[in-house]
Amino acid sequence: MEIRLFGCKIYISLLFIAMICLILFFDSTGIILFGLCSVLIHETGHILFMAALKQMPDEIIMQPAGVIIKRKNLIMKYSDELLVATAGCLFNLIFGLCFISLYYVNYNLLWMIFAAANLSIAFFNLLPVAGLDGGDILKFFLYRIMPENKADTICKIISTLVALSVVFISVYILIFSKAPIGVLLAGVYIIILVIINLRS
Repeated sequence: MEIRLFGCKIYISLLFIAMICLILFFDSTGIILFGLCSVLIHETGHILFMAALKQMPDEIIMQPAGVIIKRKNLIMKYSDELLVATAGCLFNLIFGLCFISLYYVNYNLLWMIFAAANLSIAFFNLLPVAGLDGGDILKFFLYRIMPENKADTICKIISTLVALSVVFISVYILIFSKAPIGVLLAGVYIIILVIINLRS
């Protein structure tokens, strides 16, 4: 499915829609809706920072492996790239702190759930894994202190090690703490991201 909004082409994969429907179907708590709203806040942060830097995206692709934001004119300054990369997590952190403050105003548990969702999305995306914001932040930081090919190699090694660690921890938590299967899915998602980026 493809739509246009303010000159930006938005492509929504049928697999992406199916994945969201499947997650919502198996989520009996309704908590996943808070997560989806937090993801929307996260992506809005990226887009708003792009707009501030006059680098509005011309294409947004929503697929099972994540949301890809493309733009025609690449930002050449690494400092600007870092700003865009951190914008999504920054928005989640700000909203998370705001919802925590609202919780202490009227002690409505929904505010704390929304805060936890935003903070979880922020910290998850800050993992130094290729395909996540943390991977981009690490890459742009290394680009400033060493040749790009060497930085790319280091990023791939770190991504692989972090991904394997997350999967190991996810399996351990799932087995010994009887955590929701979503914990393992997060680890699998990271592995998929690493494989995609290693092949590219």
